[in-house]
Order: sequence, then structure tokens, then C-alpha cells
Amino acid sequence: MAIGATMAALHAFLTVTMRANQVVSGLSITLFGTGFASFLGQRLGPATNNFRLVGLKAARFTPITIPGLSDIPVAGALFRQDIISYAVYLLIPLTWFYLYKTRPGLWLRSIGEDPQTADAMGIDVVKSKYLYTILGGALIGLGGAHLSLSYTPGWSENITGGRGWIVVALVIFSMWNPLRSIWGALLFGGINAVQFRLQASGTNIPANFLNMLPYLGTIAVLVLMTWWEALSKKIGAPAALGVAYMREDK
Repeated sequence: MAIGATMAALHAFLTVTMRANQVVSGLSITLFGTGFASFLGQRLGPATNNFRLVGLKAARFTPITIPGLSDIPVAGALFRQDIISYAVYLLIPLTWFYLYKTRPGLWLRSIGEDPQTADAMGIDVVKSKYLYTILGGALIGLGGAHLSLSYTPGWSENITGGRGWIVVALVIFSMWNPLRSIWGALLFGGINAVQFRLQASGTNIPANFLNMLPYLGTIAVLVLMTWWEALSKKIGAPAALGVAYMREDK
């Protein structure tokens, strides 16, 4: 989480203070982070057998089964998760409540829609952008930690396999609403789980094709949401998304 927050702080400096293009900054930091992780983790790969040396085998989250609820057909899988997954169950509704039912959440949404008006109301736009960007980076780091400590215990180069890019489609799918993101996460997670199940069942479908399923689903969602945007003229994205703002520009 500390590394994620640090990278996010760098991104905030480039895009908020230096007013660099957000897409270019994000891609640059992503490429740097991928290479930097590979450099730091080169001694932790399976071939080096150094997992025990650094304590990675001991540092993992095991599923916690909730009696009764875990026995529910299909939905019971939601109650056989690790501690971080349970924390996310609480984090999503709390985030929605913060965004839509509190004054700071209203300020945050106003910055995304019209930073000039928010600034005129006395909201520190620059400070808020730094704060929420860094917080978002810390949560991204938490997601990476969960991937290596719970989902696929251990570490290997390119462990994410591009899963982070699916989050971009998930945000668009949810129309920037935390509650809707639950359905998107279940959709994308379900597609990923299906391809694992099919591979384990010994299907004749090529494994490489099955590995593509989550990303094919992502492309399909983006196409559908773009089509929906063309019909409804609004997809829920903040009006000032990706636009640099400085008080002197008013």
C-alpha cells in the first residue's frame, strides 16, 4: 500500500501540479512499476526457491468460513473468503455512503464535475486531488497484495497478467458508482473463474483461448457501454475527468 501510495503521489505531482497528460503519466508509471517489480522480485521467483527465505510461504491469508452462510448454494462462496475480501464487502457500501451521503463526498464529486465551481465554494481542489489520488494508489497496492497473498500465493514475474486493465472497464461498466461495481466485479470474476474451471475439467478448448475469456469479456463490455452512451448521451463519467485544473486558468 505504501508503494502504491508513493506511485500515486508521483502521478498526482505530474498531472495536478505539472499538468501533464493523465493517460501518458499513468502509462509511464505503469510500465515503470512493472519493470521495477520485476527487478526487485528477481530473487523471489520460483526458480530461486527463496520463498521460505523471505517468509512468503508463511505470509498468506487463508479463507475464513462463516458457518451457515457458507453452506448456501452458489452464494455460499462469498462467505468462504479471506479477511481482505470481507473488508471489501464493507468498503464498497461505505464508499458509496461517503460519496453520496456526506458533505466531503459531495465536495469530491463537485471537483470531478466542475473544479472551477468547487474552487469558488472554497474547496481546495489541488489538495483534494492529491489526497484522493494517493488514497486510490494505496488501495491499488492493497489489491496487488491480495493477489500475491491470497489469490495466487507467492510471487512470479508479471503476476497480474494484465488484470489491472480490467479495472478500467469495470469503472466504465459501473458508471462510476461503487454499488454497481459489485455486479461488474462478479461478472469479470465469474468469467475468470469459468475459464479456470474449464481448464481443470480437461476440456478440449485450447488453454490459451480460455485465458483470453476475461479480456474478451472486457472488450464486449466496453463495446456495449459505448453503444449505451451513444443512446443515452450520458455514461456517468465526471465532466472534468482527465482535465487538468489550475486556479490561474479561471
